[in-house]
Amino acid sequence: MQRGAIQPSDPKYYFAEARARVDGHVASTFSLAGSARLHRRALGLDILCAPLNVVLAPLHALLRLIAFLLGVVRLRRASGFPGAST
Repeated sequence: MQRGAIQPSDPKYYFAEARARVDGHVASTFSLAGSARLHRRALGLDILCAPLNVVLAPLHALLRLIAFLLGVVRLRRASGFPGAST
């Protein structure tokens, strides 16, 4: 319960008021514009990070493959270099 919240004297009135606000909340929050407003910062960072992730993913996969192959030929010390641990 929020500090300073008014306690309803009639629960039926309270819930009727809450139900009346649902449609407006859903329309403002889950519409395209509402969703963009809520996720403005996250979308900006994702758009910046996505190309970097596309470039780095194959390099990471290559390092993991090399580490695995070094482990297969029993070069455990070489297969344990940072970033390639399993």
